[in-house]
Amino acid sequence: MAEATATDADAGTPPLSGPGTGAAMASAPSERRAASWMAVGTLLSRVTGFARTAALAAVLGVTQLSNAYNTANTVPNMLLVLVTGGTLSAVLVPLLAREDDVAVRRHRAETIGGLVVVATGAASLLALLGAPLIARLSALGVAAGDYEAFVSVTTRWLMLFAPQVLAYGVSVYAVAVLNAHGRLALAGFAPVATNVVTIAAIAVYVAVGAPQPPALEALGTLPLVVLGAGTTLGVAAMTVPQLLGARRVLPGLRLRPRLRLRDPAARELWRLGRWTLGYVAANQLGLAVVIALANSVEGGLSAYQWAFAIMQLPFGIIAVSLFSAIYPRLARAANRADGVFGATVSGGLRLSLALLLPAAVGLLVLANPVADLLIGYGAAQGEGAAFVAVALRVFAVALVPFTVFQLLTRSYYALPDTRTPALANVAVNVVNVVAALAAFAVVAGAREQIAGLVGAYALSYVAGCALLGTGLARRRPGVFAGAARAVVTALAACAVMAGVLLALDAAGAPAGGRLILVVRTAAIVAAGGAVYLAASALLRSRELGELVRFRRRA
Repeated sequence: MAEATATDADAGTPPLSGPGTGAAMASAPSERRAASWMAVGTLLSRVTGFARTAALAAVLGVTQLSNAYNTANTVPNMLLVLVTGGTLSAVLVPLLAREDDVAVRRHRAETIGGLVVVATGAASLLALLGAPLIARLSALGVAAGDYEAFVSVTTRWLMLFAPQVLAYGVSVYAVAVLNAHGRLALAGFAPVATNVVTIAAIAVYVAVGAPQPPALEALGTLPLVVLGAGTTLGVAAMTVPQLLGARRVLPGLRLRPRLRLRDPAARELWRLGRWTLGYVAANQLGLAVVIALANSVEGGLSAYQWAFAIMQLPFGIIAVSLFSAIYPRLARAANRADGVFGATVSGGLRLSLALLLPAAVGLLVLANPVADLLIGYGAAQGEGAAFVAVALRVFAVALVPFTVFQLLTRSYYALPDTRTPALANVAVNVVNVVAALAAFAVVAGAREQIAGLVGAYALSYVAGCALLGTGLARRRPGVFAGAARAVVTALAACAVMAGVLLALDAAGAPAGGRLILVVRTAAIVAAGGAVYLAASALLRSRELGELVRFRRRA
């Protein structure tokens, strides 16, 4: 989600911290402090997440076996978005953040929570029963020689992953309750449990007979069950503490399956969420096309998803923490005419750009050593990591439009308006699917095809930003105030940083093992960051000053 920063009086942006919405929320931490703790938790969860990804890559490789695992592990998230409309947080956070009365907040939370349990529980059952059909649809692009083995392995993993839909639903619900009360740290730290449990499952998977080299036909039942069940237990390990945290900030909260369809909270969920149903259908159809295309390339889906996971590191640490802290404030400012809404969006946008543009440039320049460091172990060492690096370079280009689109979407949700983002998202998915199909039709090489697939993703978010940005600027003047200046300043500093990164990377790596690679890559990244900060200071970047003040007040 997202957050803005405090800016100086000359810029006209008010500080982020402000009065709570009621006595029960008065003890909530400041938005800066909440965002800071969430960033720390997110960093830890991302680091352990990459340890999990590296472990998976080491034992599964960038192969059709890893494609099968990633395909099955993606389906629960797809079903979650389908049954919740993708708007659970967008609806629940404003509903709770705007209400002073604790009893009313609890009733609203229980009403929507009951619907979440019913819907995601039914989706879990659907995934279990429909696993064979889902596996066959996902394997449409798989070569004939691998088709039956791919379908068999994917089907069994799908059945083991089916309960994840319910667990993810409860997790998203609990995080929304925490977010509405300004409690963001648990949302950042809880995924660490998922990563630790999954890594343990991978270790057991190896111990009970993981096939090496990884191959679909060689995978036995016991290793398959161990890895599948362990992955699902990892999701549950994240969900439980988040739910306990939600019950702590909203005492007496009970989560039970029930349908209060006539309740005002349920009607509000439908009123705001109905427009996203068309988007969600289009979005999941687009994702299904991407999965089918990527599965037609040996290791293609794994390279795509693991590169995406690397791109998500700066997004998760910076943007998610910022957006999560700012969203309740946006919801409260939506009906005000004093410019707070536009100034808050502008502040969040400018700081996000100032921090994510150098991250994007860094990933673009250092794609090879970063992919080798994070993915290049065991069966994924060498060619597998190089394949991920190809996708990562293009995902680096997608990072900024992806982030801006998320901020704009949440800004509309806070107004509240889910219709406009829904229609824009349909256009995003149409662009993505058309461009992806065109890429596979034009290029022939496996790596080039996956690069084209990622390029289609980047292009679709550029189109989405243009659509949402134009509409929001008409409705709320000031949302892009100072953005052009921030981009020009950040790009100038990035150009200096890129030159330093290229020179350091071209110097070559000294002889040694993985430790040398870790130290070298970390040193290059640190040097690049220092150069960017120095260049930004020389260019008198306002965002750099805002970041310093933000940290001091956290």
